[in-house]
Amino acid sequence: MQNTLPTRNQPISYKASKWIFQYLLADAEEFARFDSLSSLRFVMTGLVFSEAAACLSFDAWLNLYRDALEGYRKIGQFDFPCFFATGDLSDLYAYTLTGGRTMTKPLFPVLQIRPNYFMVVNGEVKTRVFGKGAAFFGLEFAFPTLYVHPETGALEYVLREGTRPAARTFRALMQEARRFLEPMQFEIDGKPLSTPFRVSQQEKERWNERTRVT
Repeated sequence: MQNTLPTRNQPISYKASKWIFQYLLADAEEFARFDSLSSLRFVMTGLVFSEAAACLSFDAWLNLYRDALEGYRKIGQFDFPCFFATGDLSDLYAYTLTGGRTMTKPLFPVLQIRPNYFMVVNGEVKTRVFGKGAAFFGLEFAFPTLYVHPETGALEYVLREGTRPAARTFRALMQEARRFLEPMQFEIDGKPLSTPFRVSQQEKERWNERTRVT
């Protein structure tokens, strides 16, 4: 299996839009049941590296997630980087910067994974927020529905058409999320509040225990 990213000295235009998000909270053992993720390679993004970023197996990624979740339970801090995930590393490349440093960039659509933080504002759940008052709730898995091919300029309805393996992976992930996890509902001032999140029964119980007012 390919274990390194191809390198490029010039960035390639990447145009993707109309993203679909899955917000999932489960422990590492529960995520291990997701066959959709088992054959993927996970590559850190959002950072500058002295060399091409390491390509992690699913098991290695799960170990990082397990440690981060345990740290959150102990000290309330979820220390976990953002990742690209794909079954084909040629979907990504290491863009070479001055001094031999690199940044990981997508060439074709891949799963994008990051910690999920949210706030409740005026009785509504706001996702993708950071800073004071934001609360952690699992991981965000994102994938675009539209994509412009960098060479042909053709517009692809990438998720609907499912012609790319990563699109089929994301659709399988959504199916497994519905199968293994349940919708999360908060209670604010004694009233139920729907959320876009899905959660395992075990993590739901932990969340309710942490947030219970005594």
